[in-house]
Amino acid sequence: MGIRCSIMHIIEQQLNRKDINITTDLIDETNADSLDMVEIIVDVENEFDLLIPDEKVKLLRTPGDIIFYVQENI
Repeated sequence: MGIRCSIMHIIEQQLNRKDINITTDLIDETNADSLDMVEIIVDVENEFDLLIPDEKVKLLRTPGDIIFYVQENI
């Protein structure tokens, strides 16, 4: 499974939604709370053996943001 598919799967599972695309604002459009976002980031970090600094986490609002960050940092 590629990076994009893996990340989309993590997000869809965490939020229990299938209507998410790479430009969906996870906080504004899906009402994800801070715990949802932390769990998504932790799952992404574990999946890709990556550590995302807290200052970067605040900037990751869409699946596309997360995908781009992972692609640039693995």
